[in-house]
Amino acid sequence: MDALGPKIRVKTTMPTLPLATPRASIETERLVLRPLSHEDLSDYHALRTQPEVVEYMSTGRADRDLDETRAVLDRVAGPGREAATFVWGMRLAATGEFVGAGGVYGVDARTRWPSLGYYVRCEYWGRGYASEAMAAVVAAWWRLPRSPGVEMELNPSSVGRAVAAGEEVPERLFAFIASTNAGSIGVMRKLGFCKFKDWEVLDSRAGYEGQMVTLVGFLLQRPVE
Repeated sequence: MDALGPKIRVKTTMPTLPLATPRASIETERLVLRPLSHEDLSDYHALRTQPEVVEYMSTGRADRDLDETRAVLDRVAGPGREAATFVWGMRLAATGEFVGAGGVYGVDARTRWPSLGYYVRCEYWGRGYASEAMAAVVAAWWRLPRSPGVEMELNPSSVGRAVAAGEEVPERLFAFIASTNAGSIGVMRKLGFCKFKDWEVLDSRAGYEGQMVTLVGFLLQRPVE
């Protein structure tokens, strides 16, 4: 059974695919964001092998080697994927040092909304880099050209209010966070996301298989133009 319950068909807007490439970098107060690419492989591997970061990855373990990281990179930013995903590498503007990666990774199977996510190197936690980077990414995402009247099936709870079949609903971004990840829950709230559901799933992380983990779902509505 679907974790969110029965679905209805509604209409909304979505970014027009394929997404435009190449993309210009995004500059914030302290960061430069560039589309994640294979030029970031060694830095991305270092990120995905930090024990503190690994704890919140779906696998719960570090990538075994550079080839495994390369395969992950192919899925999010490889040939052909860059036109369907919106994932960025974060670097310090002052030094060029790699801080993390994040963006919109595609459509979430549970809610049917595009899903936002990120990872930041642990030595940079608590400095506001995730909030700064993701605020810029979300703003850029909303500026993308849109296709109107896109039909999709979803549970009304993933709209955050009661809706009727066939209704036109404002587009959303989705994010889910482990209930124990207080830092990322704080980031979502700073970005304006609203909690809409808790649900329990079987943990897939190494060492936790078969245990239950509580996920917290968040939604952010596209601003009215």
